[in-house]
Amino acid sequence: GNVGIGNASPEGTLHVEASDMVAYFTATETYSAGASGPKLLGQGKDSGGTERNLGYLLFTSQGSDEGEIRFGVRSGGSVADKMVIDNDGNVGIGTASPNYQMTIAESTSGTNYLQFVNSSTGTGSGDGALIGLDANENLLIWHQESSENITLGTGGSARMVIDDNSRISLSNNDSGGTGGTG
Repeated sequence: GNVGIGNASPEGTLHVEASDMVAYFTATETYSAGASGPKLLGQGKDSGGTERNLGYLLFTSQGSDEGEIRFGVRSGGSVADKMVIDNDGNVGIGTASPNYQMTIAESTSGTNYLQFVNSSTGTGSGDGALIGLDANENLLIWHQESSENITLGTGGSARMVIDDNSRISLSNNDSGGTGGTG
């Protein structure tokens, strides 16, 4: 049967309900900087019925007053770190050492894109907009929708617009003039 903590009618195998902290994990072992700490491990059976580690949430010590959170996911037969939030609040995807607030690393010389989609663009790989590096390390800003513009601006004003017909419109708001090329 289902077990409820703070809930008389549990909706799952374990249903915890509280008005304050729901779970509190404490590891009694003393950890040195960089060492593993408390881990929440997810396991399940694969299609052949073999139980596998599927992912984890790992809290690590980075010194007496610092820590980080690592997210691991199963890929290629083992579970490895895929994302980290370090003690400075920097987020790393594909790297354990983010240099900035958001660092996205590709371990090969392959493409590395951020994709932006919404309910109008669709959510497939050919939808929305991409910003990133291609396999030749060229920076790409790619609008994948067929009749939309790319606008670059500063100070709350559009300074350059590239339309869906490859026309570039430049705006010089300092002198009140607008120039364009077609």
